[in-house]
Formats: sequence, structure tokens, C-alpha cells
Amino acid sequence: MVIVLGKVEVEPTDRETFIHAVSAVELATRQEAGCISYAFGQDSTRNDLFWLCESWSDLAALTAHLETPHIAAFRAAIAPLKVRSFIAKRYDAENEVILISR
Repeated sequence: MVIVLGKVEVEPTDRETFIHAVSAVELATRQEAGCISYAFGQDSTRNDLFWLCESWSDLAALTAHLETPHIAAFRAAIAPLKVRSFIAKRYDAENEVILISR
């Protein structure tokens, strides 16, 4: 399994436009082969900070995802926005351990 974690900081004036772009890419991405989960979430203490969490069955699925039309559309949609920072890191996960389950 492959995990992607990211952090995005946007200017508050661009927040709504960013959320709209995120909504579109989330819906399309969740339908992709190999996508286990894909979500952006707003930080609970800052309205300009978003977190990205993705999980993929393997690296090939993630690589294919990065070449999809909806990722190209997402990149184009956020290009004119005042994004202060956007970083995403990939992690290879060999073992999954449930820490909390209810």
C-alpha cells in the first residue's frame, strides 16, 4: 500500500475556490482503480490550512492517478490561486496496524 500525506495553505480569499476544486477532484479520484481513500480536510483551527490524505493499493495506481484528466483540471483550477504552500509526501506502507477502532 502507498500512503500520501500533504499540507496546503491558501490565502483566505481563495479558500472557497480551493474547496470547489477539491470537491471535484475528490469525487473523480475516489472512482479510480487502486484508490483506497482520498480526502482533503480543513484544519479545525485554521481556515487557510488543508490536509491531504490518500491511500493507494500500489505505486502503479498512484502513478496512473497523477496522469488523469481530473488531476490536470485540479492543477489548472488552483494555478491562479494564492497557494502559500503545497507539499505532499509519499510513504510506502508494508504493514498496517489499527490503532483505534470503534
